[in-house]
Amino acid sequence: MKAADRIEQLVEDICGPILHEIVQGVRQIVMRTGPSATEIVKYGGIMFQAKQPFCGVYAYRENVSLEFGHGHQFKDAHGVLEGSGKFRRHIKMEPPVMRSCTQGSFRDDDYD
Repeated sequence: MKAADRIEQLVEDICGPILHEIVQGVRQIVMRTGPSATEIVKYGGIMFQAKQPFCGVYAYRENVSLEFGHGHQFKDAHGVLEGSGKFRRHIKMEPPVMRSCTQGSFRDDDYD
């Protein structure tokens, strides 16, 4: 099975219609922001990588989590990042959060 087919199958398997829309929206935003990024199925979700993995999207029962392995480096001017670990930060996404993301809340210049 090709990687693209595995990703589509994963999304279909883990998501109901509302979460499916959020996952697909996140995928579009990431690929539009970093067009050279590729997707791989890993850790039960979709990891995005350029030279190395930089974020992942994971669907849970009631939300979708966009996770950043080095999220501690973000400025987070909008205060949407959650997590208190040494490096990782995440955003729990539901339809209202998704709309704010599509309006340009996250850009490449969000890194320190």
